[in-house]
This record gives sequence, structure tokens and C-alpha cells, in this order.
Amino acid sequence: MNIQHIETADCNILDTKIFSNEIKIYFDSVYDLEKKQYISNISLTVFNWSFFEAKVFIVNDLNNSFVQKKLFGHELEFFEYIQKISIESNNLILQGYSKESGYWLEYCFIDSDFYLEPF
Repeated sequence: MNIQHIETADCNILDTKIFSNEIKIYFDSVYDLEKKQYISNISLTVFNWSFFEAKVFIVNDLNNSFVQKKLFGHELEFFEYIQKISIESNNLILQGYSKESGYWLEYCFIDSDFYLEPF
């Protein structure tokens, strides 16, 4: 399954597991754009990155602006939904809503490897 041929927007995330230089995100299902159907029980594994950055974008209700905050170690938030996946060379960017805060969350993996597989 090719990551460029799936859609994860509004697909439930069951769990996220972090290992040494590896993150696994478990989806209830993803939408296969080629088959035009949902595929159940799919995991996304990202590993071997040279750089990882997580950011949350906190909305200021008073003037509708936002503050970008980098998340480190114990502050790391996990996705409720991944709305957008961007791939450029070996760089992977995941964007969506945080399960913890509800704010927009972004994971950026530089020089990473990744794959999808059933579980």
C-alpha cells in the first residue's frame, strides 16, 4: 500500500506507540484512493529519521491568531486525527488535531523511512 494513495482525514486513530527512533500510528481504517474503499486495521510506521520536530498551534480566541509551540519529550501530544500527509523526498509531515489539547498538531520527520501495513 502506497502512502501517497491513501487518505487519513477523519479516520480514527486507535493508538500511537513510540520506540527508539520509531513511531507507529494505528488506524481503525484508512481510505484507499485507488481501490475507492476503506481498508481496516492499518498502521503507519515512521523510522530512521535524522531529525524529528513536533509542534502545536495554539489559537488565541481574542484575535483569532495562533502561537506555535515546539513540543519536547514529556510534552509530546498525539493525534486524534491526521488530516494531511505531505511527502517531499524522504521528509514526512503529518498534520491534524491533537488528542490532548484539540489544537492543530504537526510532526515533521526529516530524512525518514516509512511504510504502511495491516495489523
